[in-house]
Amino acid sequence: MLTTFNITQRGESHISSGTECQDYSASVVTKLRNKQPLSISVIADGVGNCQCSQYGAEIAVKTTIGYIKKRLERAYRKGEASMTALIRSSFDMALKRIHACADSMEIPFPLFDTTLTIVVYDGDRAWYGHIGDSGFVALFKNGEYALITQRHKGEEANSVFPLPCKSKWDFGMVDNVVSFVLMTDGVLDFCVGNEKLENRVFFPFLKPALAEAITRKALCFARQDWSDFFAGRDNREKSFRNVVIDDISFVVVQNVEAVKSLAPIYFDLAAWNRRTQEFLVEQRRVLNRDYEKWKNNQETPPDVAAPNQGGARA
Repeated sequence: MLTTFNITQRGESHISSGTECQDYSASVVTKLRNKQPLSISVIADGVGNCQCSQYGAEIAVKTTIGYIKKRLERAYRKGEASMTALIRSSFDMALKRIHACADSMEIPFPLFDTTLTIVVYDGDRAWYGHIGDSGFVALFKNGEYALITQRHKGEEANSVFPLPCKSKWDFGMVDNVVSFVLMTDGVLDFCVGNEKLENRVFFPFLKPALAEAITRKALCFARQDWSDFFAGRDNREKSFRNVVIDDISFVVVQNVEAVKSLAPIYFDLAAWNRRTQEFLVEQRRVLNRDYEKWKNNQETPPDVAAPNQGGARA
């Protein structure tokens, strides 16, 4: 049995500025003719400085969900390569639909830029397509867990490669998957380190979503619990919304029976904290080294004369 829910919330940064939520998400479970259930989960995060990116995100999600659902039966029967090709085709279709919307509104296409992450899951295998800085974290039957996708970040601060950047599109498949979550960057960066931090997943945060069985009876409660937490309505001492002010999208998908069969997963918090301190020490060392290098290579500004070189006055 597959269970799923998705949450999208407007961030405090957008509430205070009076701007729209630029995230969009959806997750559905469908059955093939042979009763095989599959989930289709999609998240998109409109690029912040693009005025119509909320439309781009919504179009991308709705287009890919509908496109994949209509063609899933045939692609699944034909095998893994066809599943990957189907997801790739849905990316192309999303681009076409966004282009058509931009043309009809007579607005430049780049103003609709968005990220896009898709996962199609049959209870064991998960096929994915990805572009941008959102993330797909999977839990496996052996109790291991990992960030499957990479963040497609540009060189400038807060820059990201959006859907039109076809050269960055990433497709693949992982098997032995028990459960997974999709997250836009606000949540992802909260619980998963960046590449310099080895993409480490802070499992205690995601444990209720990944390793605690969410039956259909418990589905509404689980969704509400996560929704309250993200919105800062759970009366915790340190509200999530005091830390993350961006829009957020969060999708959970489980093979419930497989989750129930998991052995207990041990998380070594002391080792995590030690490794975190090592990262911080190394980061300070690199920053100090780079600063000293920069300082030693500075030239005297042209409008300030150096001592004893004809311009200084006693």
